[in-house]
Amino acid sequence: MVRLAAAEHARDTAERRADALAATLEEARSRPAETFGMRADKVLRMAEHEAAMRRRGAEVEAAQLVDAARDEAARMVDEAHAEVDRLRAAGAAARRDSELVADTAASMHAHVSGLRSSVRDEIARLHAMLGAELGRLDAPARASRGADQGERVRRPVGGPAHALRTGETAGPDEVPDAVAADAVADRDEAAALPAVVLPEQRDAEPSPAAAPASSAAGSEGSAQRTS
Repeated sequence: MVRLAAAEHARDTAERRADALAATLEEARSRPAETFGMRADKVLRMAEHEAAMRRRGAEVEAAQLVDAARDEAARMVDEAHAEVDRLRAAGAAARRDSELVADTAASMHAHVSGLRSSVRDEIARLHAMLGAELGRLDAPARASRGADQGERVRRPVGGPAHALRTGETAGPDEVPDAVAADAVADRDEAAALPAVVLPEQRDAEPSPAAAPASSAAGSEGSAQRTS
């Protein structure tokens, strides 16, 4: 643009100079011939030729500058279009990436939810299996405890020693008289011995609150046996 302005300025200067020379020529022609003659015509032709040359040079340079400016403008427009296309492509790629990230996040969330449900079901299954296994392992112990309790109910607590302490003897139809006499003697000896508490009796021992009542009942039984 600076070169175009300079060329136009040079053209304007040449035109002004040509106009000035033309005016000088006209003035010279209006004077008598003996004043200037052929010299004035020669100077005028030279000025016109120089002005024409300058004008053609300025026009050529101006055309070149216009073409260069047009090419520069076209290049800038092409670059702008290319930048717009690049930005559009980048926006589309970013949109696709965001959609892909969103889809990936959704699939991962669904996968994690499925894993959580599977883990919860597996924990419930293992808990049920563990409960069943513990119940199966504890079944013999429960059966054994039930059998022991049933045996203690069926069997007199304390065995023969308890029978000797409490005076419970078999009927005359079940044992001979000699055996009954021996049992009474053993009972008297056992009464003098300290009481022996068997393991079965520890479970069946009365509470402290019921102890006085049991002692009173024992005292009454002893009084009855003595009488």
